[in-house]
Amino acid sequence: MRVSPLLALIMILFCAGCTVPRVAPQQWVNVTDDTGHVVMVPVPVRQVVSLSPSETEILGVLGRTDLLTGRSDDCNWPPEVLRVPAVGGSHTFRVEAVAALRPDLILATPHVDPQRLDELRTRGFSVLVFAPETVEEIYGNIRAMGEALGEQRNATRLVEDLRAQEQQVRSRSSGHPQVRAAYVFWDNPLYVAGNETYENSLISGAGGINVYSDSTGYVMASEEVLARRLPEVIIVPGGPSAGNANLTAGLLARPAFANLPAVRNNRICTVDADIAHRPGPRVVRGMELFWECLHG
Repeated sequence: MRVSPLLALIMILFCAGCTVPRVAPQQWVNVTDDTGHVVMVPVPVRQVVSLSPSETEILGVLGRTDLLTGRSDDCNWPPEVLRVPAVGGSHTFRVEAVAALRPDLILATPHVDPQRLDELRTRGFSVLVFAPETVEEIYGNIRAMGEALGEQRNATRLVEDLRAQEQQVRSRSSGHPQVRAAYVFWDNPLYVAGNETYENSLISGAGGINVYSDSTGYVMASEEVLARRLPEVIIVPGGPSAGNANLTAGLLARPAFANLPAVRNNRICTVDADIAHRPGPRVVRGMELFWECLHG
């Protein structure tokens, strides 16, 4: 059958106003997290559940808290995330509550209950787990998040800005002698931050020497060993999330610490626990606070 040019034109004009249903192909981006998993993340990501305060903070500085539909109880910065429904704590979050939100992406750290995360993976959800401790690992975390969210340019710019700020803090430290420091985050029993911890990175970046740098991770310390290491400054966490409001008083009450330089010179310094314990985009602010403790 031959169609006249006029009829063909009429058909084209008629169909121009038609909506032809078409299923767009699903796209994915592969992102490798800190557990070595290659995670398929849908493009674009429209809904995120964050079970980690530090990952929520990265969402915030990337300007994408609009994606957040669920958070852990501990996610409290930036302040606007408090309007987002909470699904529970890092070890107590409700799998059904997370699944009901139908997130495209779930963000977590090794502190989040791995069995619950595995259940979410089994249900087909994309789960990224990040475990940064050093400054460079934090920058890598930000870049990976930028890749997952389609915010690569924004993430790159953020990392460049943080590097410049970090260098300013390190430059300030170059004119001061290194200060022997300990980060004590629990009193009874004593627990301190050793090497390969976020707090160790903050001490080093602020021009200090961690007196427990010969230990790895967060370790239980004895009074005798801490007393022998003679820290000039002891840094402790403070604020609502510190978990031990009387930490400074507890350290001062120990007779074994009476001759510590930090105690004699009244140099037990309190830092906001949310900044001191979260390896995220406020890393330079943490470094500045540690600098003030060490050199102020």
